[in-house]
Amino acid sequence: MKKISTRALTQVALLVALTILFNGPLSIQAPIVRTLNFSFLPIAIIAMLHGPVLGGISAGVADVLGFFLFPGPWPFFPGFTVSAIVTGAVFGLFLYKNGSWNLTGKPSGLSHNTEMWIRVTLSVVVLTVIVRLGLNILWLSIMWGDGFLVLLPPRIVGALLMIPIQVLCIGVFASERLYVILGGRRAV
Repeated sequence: MKKISTRALTQVALLVALTILFNGPLSIQAPIVRTLNFSFLPIAIIAMLHGPVLGGISAGVADVLGFFLFPGPWPFFPGFTVSAIVTGAVFGLFLYKNGSWNLTGKPSGLSHNTEMWIRVTLSVVVLTVIVRLGLNILWLSIMWGDGFLVLLPPRIVGALLMIPIQVLCIGVFASERLYVILGGRRAV
């Protein structure tokens, strides 16, 4: 991993703090989605700006610090930290430098904006399937002793409701217009 500048470290630290706040005191208990929070957004921004390695590390650090700063009614379980690390890494794989990688090696023929929305959507769907409906339910099954398939159906509805919310929020921050508003420039 390359050397991290003071500016990048400050950005990451502030976004990790924001993640902890969104996941702790600023989260909302909702009936269908269980907990509605926007902790995914700062992690996606870290991964977008700094890549999958720093995205994964930051998400893991935010998970551990968040648990000890704002403990919930359940014990610490390291599986959820693994889920957080996977989340940051997957966001980084799809969104880093606006997804400058291309599987075919040929120009896609899509506009930058269209390709960005496709990458954001794919990242959220992949994370929903792998982390939210896969790993997180596995960890709950291990913690509570309930069967995986018993925990899955009620969580599918909440996960499906969160997909468009996450895509929209991350897409707004990933859009080129936001970079221009903030005085930045496109990463690719």
